[in-house]
Amino acid sequence: MSTQRIQIGVPTPYSPDTSPHESLGAFFADVFNLKRLLGEYIRHRAIRRAEKELMALDNRMLKDIGLDRSEIGSAVRNPRQERLNGAQLTELLTY
Repeated sequence: MSTQRIQIGVPTPYSPDTSPHESLGAFFADVFNLKRLLGEYIRHRAIRRAEKELMALDNRMLKDIGLDRSEIGSAVRNPRQERLNGAQLTELLTY
């Protein structure tokens, strides 16, 4: 009876079996992913900060800028997308 060797997992990108070019490519792919994740985190924090600031406004102030409290999340996340009333947040926030 013969036995088969089953390899589970993938060799790490920095293993001695990979060429220097493969290792360098894997390193830059990791750096790119890190930059992308950092950018997504910064964007997420900016969105949360904007939502928090708009939620702190009273209903009258929100009405003055053309927002309803229920529209804050969609207005912050999709500033260029038209909402039901036809206004755009970018038009509302320009001075």
